[in-house]
Amino acid sequence: MLAAGLAVVAAGAAVSLLPATVTALFTSRALEGVGVSLVLPAANAWLGDVLGPRRNGARLAGTVNASAAAAGTIAAFVVGAVFVDRGAAAGLRAQWPLLLAAVVVGGAALRWGRSARDERGPQPTLPALPEGADRRAFWGGTAAAAAGYALAAVFLSLGAHIGLELTGSSSAVADAASLTLFPLATASVPWLTVARPERSSLALGGVAAAAGMLMLLTVGRGGWAAFAIAALLSGAGFGLLIRAGTALVHRSSPAHRHAGGLATMSIAMYATQAGTALAAGLAAQVRGLQPAVMATAPLVAALTIATVLAARVLAAPGHATALTHRPRPQPDKEHVDA
Repeated sequence: MLAAGLAVVAAGAAVSLLPATVTALFTSRALEGVGVSLVLPAANAWLGDVLGPRRNGARLAGTVNASAAAAGTIAAFVVGAVFVDRGAAAGLRAQWPLLLAAVVVGGAALRWGRSARDERGPQPTLPALPEGADRRAFWGGTAAAAAGYALAAVFLSLGAHIGLELTGSSSAVADAASLTLFPLATASVPWLTVARPERSSLALGGVAAAAGMLMLLTVGRGGWAAFAIAALLSGAGFGLLIRAGTALVHRSSPAHRHAGGLATMSIAMYATQAGTALAAGLAAQVRGLQPAVMATAPLVAALTIATVLAARVLAAPGHATALTHRPRPQPDKEHVDA
């Protein structure tokens, strides 16, 4: 599944290198989206299965997931900006590093698959709530991740335009640097709080995300300092919500059914992100950038606060197990075979 998804991503990147047309643009983005939808659940399932037997393994897997997303975002900002600064013609070739990376990692995934052919790993399944899953924890984790991606949609679209206006620079690299505070916080804060249980991470993430969205409303008066604080708070909130949401979904799904549960979570995340981005873009087009921020940021802040309230419901007596459960030691292979 990993290799197949990366092959589709590579195909999308290859299409983007063709002469620029509207058809090529949409085809490239569609292929890359399909490829990512195949890669993420499989990769997260493998992470959870490998790290799950350890203490706080599911939480650690969610932290790695958030850090990987942040690293990819930073790489996209920097590499894309370097190509854009070299001129329009070079900008059209900005996805060749993605093509190269997808081919290399896809080849490695094929080798991993062959070496693990006799081992039982995450099996391909259709997106669905796995049978036997803890429904409250599953949907709580999914809601947290979806709220995080709604936040990212607003900050990396409307917030990005605000950041570009603040820099006033003609250099794409300088503009990209102004946006890297968000993914830097996404990568670092989950590692600094990896020992915190999921309900605590949900509460901290929801509050930080809401504060970041509300701080975005003050950029007109606070300038660059306000934007930097908004980026750090929003990035920290995003990382915590994604880390906690992924850990909850993984823990609530039965063994060897993680991929199906994580695929369901991914559908909810990206559907929420797409809807939020479309709504924010339409608002900016019709009403202008600042009115769009004033309209959408409070709504996303309210959504993240609702996630905090959901965490309190999930932590109610009789439902705390899924939030604080530590995996039992796995039986050794000889015992299982016997």
